[in-house]
Amino acid sequence: MLNGDLAGAWSLNAWTTCLGIVLGVCVLAWIVEAMGGPRLRPPLWVGPVTQNRVYRWLGVTGLIFMVVRNLV
Repeated sequence: MLNGDLAGAWSLNAWTTCLGIVLGVCVLAWIVEAMGGPRLRPPLWVGPVTQNRVYRWLGVTGLIFMVVRNLV
């Protein structure tokens, strides 16, 4: 993925590729805000993003990915 081969990264581990892209977008939003740009926040329907919600989301999506990957 660091070499720009997203198709190869996707074929090796799709969940980690998605996680890396989401992390990259979050870092980019943080840099924009740190440089004086607008504050980027999730929509209200998402609710507050707490540490426990992030851990639960990572655990559930990781578990679903493992099950689906092993079934396919």
